Amino acid sequence: MDFKIGDKVSFLNEALDGVVTRIIDNDSLEVTTSDGFGIPVLKEELVKSGDASFSNNQLKGHNQETIKSAANVPFSKKYSIERKPYLCFSNKDSKAKEVFLLNNTHYTQFYAIRVQRKGEYVLLYSGKVNKQSYTFIGAFEGSELEVFNKLFVDSLSLEFSEKERMLPKSIELKIKPQKLFKDSSYKEIPILNKECIAVDVSGEFVQKIEADKEPVALTPKKEFTYLQKGPKIIGKIELKPKKRGRSREELDLHIEKLGVKYKGKTNAQIVQIQLGAAKSFIDQSILAGKREIVLIHGVGNGRLKDEVHKLLKSYYGIRFESADIRLFGEGATLVHLKG
Repeated sequence: MDFKIGDKVSFLNEALDGVVTRIIDNDSLEVTTSDGFGIPVLKEELVKSGDASFSNNQLKGHNQETIKSAANVPFSKKYSIERKPYLCFSNKDSKAKEVFLLNNTHYTQFYAIRVQRKGEYVLLYSGKVNKQSYTFIGAFEGSELEVFNKLFVDSLSLEFSEKERMLPKSIELKIKPQKLFKDSSYKEIPILNKECIAVDVSGEFVQKIEADKEPVALTPKKEFTYLQKGPKIIGKIELKPKKRGRSREELDLHIEKLGVKYKGKTNAQIVQIQLGAAKSFIDQSILAGKREIVLIHGVGNGRLKDEVHKLLKSYYGIRFESADIRLFGEGATLVHLKG
């Protein structure tokens, strides 16, 4: 079956739906689910579930061949440009701006780019960008450029073998759209063979020091810089590390905390709702690369705890134990998703 970017699809072997957001090769695609996760999938494991138009701005105003041909384009290592990733803005025409993600590092990276819109974090792009390669993100014009006023970039090294562990990085950008229309802001970028505004998106390391402490940034704050002719501030573009919450994410399974209608439900039905929420939280945490999570099930008669533990035992490679009694009492389970 032939697929194209924007097709709404369903997984044959899983209860998942999504939209095709990238053509990887002749046999596989990237599908972004409703949770915002981009998943590589073989074509034979998918079926079309009806016509749909994908609402992400990255597809607007561009044909699919343009997007496909500008994914992971390699470039020569000869350019004397600092080894960092950059978000590059170039002029498509007098109104529209094209955006590229340029990975000028020695590491293949997975990037997730989100924007904040109407109080929600919306996925703009997710995918692997090979070392010394660039990928086309999309074209934006008019009010669409406002999304870059609140932009978040997370990255993770995907190298098969590393001499040292590369920690995940995160950064928040605030870019004034009107500065993208100032001609003097643009400089020639040889790699793209275009005049661009290039923003350093290398971010800051996020590391877990202790379970009960906040993650810390290990590098100083970064500022907007051009690739050439030294540093220069454009419209007070600010880069700062993404704020993180607790180092371990928690899910409170008490039914009144789940935000679902439960009045009139039997105890058995309520337990099934709670287990469904637990399974969804575990699956999303695994996909997001979390190492540990906490499930708060309470004490009660012990039934929910037993059912949660049965659910955890159905996952391969997951370990669990009682959570810190000083923080949660006896009603929570600490789950180790990774060794």
